[in-house]
Amino acid sequence: MKHRLAESFEAAYLKHFWKFQRCQWENYADDAQHALSVIDKEMFELVTSYRDTFELSGRRGEVFKAIMARELVERHPDVSRLRNRLDLDKQSRYYGGEFSERDLARRIKPDVLELMRTRNHLSQKLGFPSYVALVLSTEEVELESLIALLEQHLQDHLSTARTLVRTHQITLTTSWLSGLDTIGCLDSDFSPIGSIEQFWQRIGFAHLKGTIPLISQEQPTVSGYVGVLSVPDDVRILVRSVDTLGRWLTLFHELGHATAHALNEENGIFTTWTSVYDETMAEVLESIASFMLLDEPNQQSARELKILTGTRCAISGLFEFALWENPSDAERLYVEHFNRLGLEVQDPEVWALDTFRYLDPIYIFNYVIGHQVADRTLKFLNKEYGDEFSKWGDWLKHNYYADGRRRSLREKTAIVGSVV
Repeated sequence: MKHRLAESFEAAYLKHFWKFQRCQWENYADDAQHALSVIDKEMFELVTSYRDTFELSGRRGEVFKAIMARELVERHPDVSRLRNRLDLDKQSRYYGGEFSERDLARRIKPDVLELMRTRNHLSQKLGFPSYVALVLSTEEVELESLIALLEQHLQDHLSTARTLVRTHQITLTTSWLSGLDTIGCLDSDFSPIGSIEQFWQRIGFAHLKGTIPLISQEQPTVSGYVGVLSVPDDVRILVRSVDTLGRWLTLFHELGHATAHALNEENGIFTTWTSVYDETMAEVLESIASFMLLDEPNQQSARELKILTGTRCAISGLFEFALWENPSDAERLYVEHFNRLGLEVQDPEVWALDTFRYLDPIYIFNYVIGHQVADRTLKFLNKEYGDEFSKWGDWLKHNYYADGRRRSLREKTAIVGSVV
């Protein structure tokens, strides 16, 4: 009986899951204006109706349990209402027209804090100490190990990052860094599609040629996005025009997402993914492509970019964990953490504008994990196979991609040295 219920839930859940993925893609790529709150409602009702009706052992049971816990919080009507109100495309509708960053931050801050309280409350009702604990549990990441990793990343790279900030006149924005486009230099005749095909040929993925559409658009809010509409046969990439080294790295980062899904040989619930796996696979392929395709000056520039962005991600992650512990002290914590970059924090109230605080909370750390795994994977493959790059591709497919969510990221990366 429990297996029939599990199969029924799996089929119904995946139907809604892929519907959401398609609508999300069409909203970004086609400005379709799908109301994602409708899908939120459908998925919440589905998960609620199946809650506590079956329990499976083994990996499949672990994945079902993780999915249900996340969806019972993220699709809850109270979370959906606030999250969709805060969506960048809807902010002017709910909070008014043109404002300074400070004024907008002040207007949305009450909803950001309310969303944090709501997520915490719902997580606690499910038996987790906090929303942070729920997310990390479902991502299969240990908090203590993660914080140690973020702090170690800063110990290793903060001094260099501060020097690069001064050298390249980098400034802090609400969600990223400005001035990064001045680092590195692409050839004027660079072809994104030609570069991807060259990379796939070299790494042994030539059979993917023509299977993953690449769409270039100037999106105001999205620098890169991968639409996974069906695994493995409908995966698409959306990027801005590639005219800087930073955008080149974004292109191959998104290709990393896409390749992992396109080479997933599983079916059913194992075609879904955790965020930490998804971002790590993106970082891995971005790193390998940089090594294979860029000349030495641009490889050095790419390393500088990764130090800057990785350091910002580590600081942002540590700030976020402190914020969840003490949200009433947000502005002081923001200054305390981001001053570490050696940049003057002009207005700490803008912390509330960072979409990683409300649209993608407890997520930014994934890039740091991914960076660490990418570094270890690159060293491992170079040592094991040298310039036999097709063997790199075979190894990635069989060790990282093919079995999808059947194994955790920790299990997949044990051979190169798990980081959390």
